[in-house]
Amino acid sequence: MLVKPEHALQIRIKKWVRECVTAPHCFLAFDRSQRREGANGGSTHLAEKARGIRSGTPDTVLCVDGRAIWIELKAPTTKRGPTENQEDVGDDLVKAGQFWGWCNSVTGYYGLLCQAGVPMASMASLWAENADLRAGVGLKPKPKRAYKPRAPKPTPSRIRAIEKARRETLF
Repeated sequence: MLVKPEHALQIRIKKWVRECVTAPHCFLAFDRSQRREGANGGSTHLAEKARGIRSGTPDTVLCVDGRAIWIELKAPTTKRGPTENQEDVGDDLVKAGQFWGWCNSVTGYYGLLCQAGVPMASMASLWAENADLRAGVGLKPKPKRAYKPRAPKPTPSRIRAIEKARRETLF
């Protein structure tokens, strides 16, 4: 099964939150369905909109100490931030008195929770860095392995010359 980079980050963050957030909490993640073409495919987003699902809704919410902390996740390989829709939803959440932010790593998630004043385990920052390192976040890609060059294949004339030398040599 192929896991998208953003989904893999979501899984790492869920595990990290379970281990590192010391206060009673509830972690939720959201994933809007992909737009599909064909029979009833184009109407999926319309049905979600009718039910209140909004484009740009953050990927995760952490409910702790009577507060909701909304965080949008981006794949670690992406260098761009949230989309315009996501920024609009974030602005609306902040206006409503909620905490909103975005990140692309477990360490970034840890930093946002620190800003929000969430009580965490003493080693939470190290565990966040460890989770990122195990996933290869922030590491330079390994250089391609340099293989020993192969010797060129002998030409037919070279093969004939070698065979002639073998016949003439006495062992």
